Amino acid sequence: MNVGPAVFVVDDDVAVLDSLATMLANQQFHVECYPSAEQFLHNVGEDREGCLLLDIRMPGLNGLDLLQRLRRNNALRPTVILSGYADTPTVVKAIKYGAMNFLEKPVPPQELIQAIHDALEQDRKNRSSDHEALQSRALLQKLTEQELNVLIQLDRGLKNRQVSEALKMSLRTV
Repeated sequence: MNVGPAVFVVDDDVAVLDSLATMLANQQFHVECYPSAEQFLHNVGEDREGCLLLDIRMPGLNGLDLLQRLRRNNALRPTVILSGYADTPTVVKAIKYGAMNFLEKPVPPQELIQAIHDALEQDRKNRSSDHEALQSRALLQKLTEQELNVLIQLDRGLKNRQVSEALKMSLRTV
């Protein structure tokens, strides 16, 4: 059952999962916890709204590997890294792979909550933009070849009269 945007928490430490789930639920977030990257991939579809709260060091597929895979599959959602290992190369890789924030454990609760709010807002904006792009593509597909040619010329910066001359059609048709 999809109840709106979720905070998908992926961490191999069950105690961390439990404490994050409790804290975030108390802040009225819908939280889903996964003890491994593989379980997250298996259970969460690409179309699910939300953000990812991700640990870096996990057995099997680690956080950086998960980010890479999601990015490669165009399924990356706004991601906040929460890790006890914030060395510079790891932070740089995480940001390069698409993380929007990197927080070092222990993190003040308000800082984490703000990062999650920011990530959820970014997800909302991304989905709105994606929806508009789909609508635009659908409208473009409805254009006739002649209408598309006119649009291309107008997009190049030509004035209506110039389009009329270039496509050998009446100004009224343009």
